[in-house]
Amino acid sequence: MRRESGFRSSAERRHRVARHLPAVLAFAALLAAASPAAADGKVEAKYDITLAGVSLGHAAVVIEVTADSYSASGSAQLTGVMRAVVSGHGTAAVRGNIVGGRIVPLSYSMWSESKKRTDEVRMAMAAGVVRETFANPIPGPAPDRVPLTDAHRVDVLDPMSAGFIVLEGTGDLINPAACDRMVPIFDGRYRYEIELKFFRIEKVSVPKGYVGPAVVCNATYRPIAGHRPSKLPTKYTTENDEIRVWLVPIAGTRALVPYKLSIGTIVGALVLQATAFHTEAKEITTPVSAPKSQ
Repeated sequence: MRRESGFRSSAERRHRVARHLPAVLAFAALLAAASPAAADGKVEAKYDITLAGVSLGHAAVVIEVTADSYSASGSAQLTGVMRAVVSGHGTAAVRGNIVGGRIVPLSYSMWSESKKRTDEVRMAMAAGVVRETFANPIPGPAPDRVPLTDAHRVDVLDPMSAGFIVLEGTGDLINPAACDRMVPIFDGRYRYEIELKFFRIEKVSVPKGYVGPAVVCNATYRPIAGHRPSKLPTKYTTENDEIRVWLVPIAGTRALVPYKLSIGTIVGALVLQATAFHTEAKEITTPVSAPKSQ
């Protein structure tokens, strides 16, 4: 990909990295709910955040899943060298239902704070439609900004629910079908799509947790509305062919979750990778004749 333009000073490079903070904070909770098969599950994971191999911070995620619902919460904190340059921390949460193998979000919230900016988004959703939205700050008016309409809030997922990969059937979860999809997203300010395409299968090992195969997807960002096509960050992200996500299965379910995310930048790869990954699945075997709980 082309890297010869823009962000040449160290201050510009730091600002470019800071722009990725809300995405990293949201991704801190991008873990999947189980399929509607009879299983409840819980996932607890910890992640390291690095840029060009240098530690920037850490993140933690907790997900709870039932046969027909899901919830997740996550937090992230920039630490070490990066904290002296661009301090930042934040949280994200989502809850929703699982209907016919489909993820149906009900609510989403994200909050992050750095030295120069506080970001907050809250959304209420139903049947794939965003009913209420609060976002602060709101992007200012600009002649080249692609306008958002009500149609851009229909048949969409929030950024966290967009990471929930559920495969129906009984086949192997580690296969190209986990990647080959277009994911429609509205994050409270922008409408965009993430196109996932199969890249490869490789073996991964989490020091405290999962050891086994992962399906690796290439990800392409496609802006739809709310963005400014002339802005360099939009052009850079759209042209970025160095975005990949590694997916691993949750035991006992038909779901895959992100184990690793890598975003190419002009100063090196921004990586969020699991350092601990604990998942439990409990089969639900309630007899037909069992009395209903009171």
